Amino acid sequence: MNSKVDRLLLLLRESFKSDGPFHVEFRARVEDDWPKTLDYWFGSARWRRSGHMFELVGVDSTGGMYCLWDYPDISDAPSPVVFLGSEGEGVCVVARSLPELLHILTDGYHWDGLSEKYVRDESLLFVEALDALRRKASGDLASGEHDPNKAAIEARAGHPNFKAWVDGQID
Repeated sequence: MNSKVDRLLLLLRESFKSDGPFHVEFRARVEDDWPKTLDYWFGSARWRRSGHMFELVGVDSTGGMYCLWDYPDISDAPSPVVFLGSEGEGVCVVARSLPELLHILTDGYHWDGLSEKYVRDESLLFVEALDALRRKASGDLASGEHDPNKAAIEARAGHPNFKAWVDGQID
């Protein structure tokens, strides 16, 4: 992880504690439990031998997890954000980076694992806590207006087929 990502993760977690609620619960993983959580999700510990690493960003209201994904051939590119649906739905790369995900979330969108696309909850645009997070993170948000679903498609195009890799890991 780089310092910008570490700073953003800390900001998200502190904002969730002080300003929440959000559609996504930003929380730190518990080191002892995290590998076991992923073992349970994948159905075994086989994924650990792949060299792939995941850093929990947050959990949505369905139990789906947003994670930063580091894989062996990623080089110096920012870690993309992937979604691991609680029941295996909506599994894919959903953003090119944490700043892009944060931009999408603060614009009132969230990943819908069932439809496998971002959907907007207009009521989130008027939530004071979301405004507070947007202000605190303004210098770290991805720039410009963009269509979150187009951004997700572009994010998937820039990385290996995450869904296929996941399917190959599940026992």
